[in-house]
Amino acid sequence: MLTAHGTRPPIAGMVLLLAAWTNSPHTRAPASPETPASTSPAGSGPIDLSSLNGRIAFSAGPARAEDIYVVKADGTGLRQVTSDPAADFDPTQSPDGKQIAYRHQIGGDRSTDIYVVDADGSGERNVSRNEGVADWGPTWSPDGTRILFSSVRDNCSVSDAPDCKTTGDIGPYHTLYVMNADGSAQVRLTDAFGQIADWSLDGQYVVFEDLEGRDGLSLIRSDGSGLTTLPLDLSSPGFPDWIP
Repeated sequence: MLTAHGTRPPIAGMVLLLAAWTNSPHTRAPASPETPASTSPAGSGPIDLSSLNGRIAFSAGPARAEDIYVVKADGTGLRQVTSDPAADFDPTQSPDGKQIAYRHQIGGDRSTDIYVVDADGSGERNVSRNEGVADWGPTWSPDGTRILFSSVRDNCSVSDAPDCKTTGDIGPYHTLYVMNADGSAQVRLTDAFGQIADWSLDGQYVVFEDLEGRDGLSLIRSDGSGLTTLPLDLSSPGFPDWIP
């Protein structure tokens, strides 16, 4: 089935997940002495991209005409998976890496359906087939032990903290948090803007789309250190999904 981004068990079925943001006021949760269940590599400074394994799927291209791409986590082997006039975006890879689910939008928001394509770009098909009603937000099931999420709780419109964040007039500022599955130990991962993100399969790193002027996707360790850019010579790469 499909649910929130994270590590994934070998489950092949799919369901639709719908999500909504709320603007109820929250203040930033203080770091708890209890830390989320994750393992962080030793060291500091930029991440050595050549040491990373796995494959990242993402969408890139002009607004309303994006396509799905895959690239190895070390930045090599960039490959385009979809190529059509519609917007193909928000990809998530199946646990076995053989298929990619994503949002396919040919017009307005109500034209959005969930499509699945084989990883080699063949066999594209509409799996939600819900004409006139927007379907969105597909991700393959996680194992439920580690939770990564995005929050607007640090945006100055809902927070009066002296270090609150703002994007100006382009919408709320999202920051990434980690917490245990029971909701305990909520810790902000980074001050950088982060809205769509995914774990590496070993839980040591997080990849997220970069909206702060760097040319590529962003990588950070699970302890919040080592913010590093994965350079990509493409327009607005986003919606990353990381598998082995």
